[in-house]
Amino acid sequence: MRMHITRWISRAATLCVVGPIAARLAQGVHAPDGAEGASFLVSETPARGMIVLAIVLAMTGLVGVLIARVSTRREAMLNMSFVLGWVAWTSGRMGELFRVDQSGFVMLAIEAALIGCVVVAVMVVASGTQDEDSSSRFDPKTMLAGKGGISLFAAAIVTLAIVWLFGQTDLPGQSLWSSFAGGVAAGLVGAMVQQSSGAGTKGAHPRQRDPETTHGFAPMIVGVLFAGVLAPLVGMFVPGSGGVLKTIGLGTLPGWLAVSPIAWSVGALLGVPIGWGWVESTVAMQETSVKHA
Repeated sequence: MRMHITRWISRAATLCVVGPIAARLAQGVHAPDGAEGASFLVSETPARGMIVLAIVLAMTGLVGVLIARVSTRREAMLNMSFVLGWVAWTSGRMGELFRVDQSGFVMLAIEAALIGCVVVAVMVVASGTQDEDSSSRFDPKTMLAGKGGISLFAAAIVTLAIVWLFGQTDLPGQSLWSSFAGGVAAGLVGAMVQQSSGAGTKGAHPRQRDPETTHGFAPMIVGVLFAGVLAPLVGMFVPGSGGVLKTIGLGTLPGWLAVSPIAWSVGALLGVPIGWGWVESTVAMQETSVKHA
């Protein structure tokens, strides 16, 4: 009962207090033409954007670490996604950004990398808490070994494909939706890749596997974050700085450019655990039925 109360209080505080504050801070960062910004680093004043980004990430990290200590790591990821989601939801449109600056691809990749590094660092710290859910554990020493590394790259590729499919416009809501869908797909595919090996997947509930042999969904989260770094680099060539204005005019801006750097992290933290959870619950039911057969 106490755990449920803690969860709902933390969710309410994050959604109603921390998230709006972070979004309000982010709204102080404007695009190069002075309009509403969609990026912290490709902005009117990059130095100011960097400072605001640091504050937003510090708030997000504090939320993640605190909630991981009083609740669970999955709950920490959910609440971190709420904070970052507020920022992404209230930001500007990527199409408008590219309309005034067609040379910001590398800076967008750097911004996505910075956000991703902070998210991973927070989850590594949170993994030091007492939590029986080994599938949500971030262990840099083991999570990328073997099937973990394969699931990371599979997650990145699947995410880019889904974002291309669902990212039909650059509206912030569409950006969030496509990144979320990409995260869910990454969790599904990554879980199936890991289940195909059978290593560390037998004889225990999926959330209580041996952490030394189970990679969990950490590689898929890293994979989605990695996709966020790759996306603008791909955009340098397809459609390229010369063709991006044409795609904006035709309303065909590729999905991987329609998603803002911070929206990728929302897809990773919110979508991946859901996709993983679907496979996790299916495996648990299958193992239960086998035991009772």
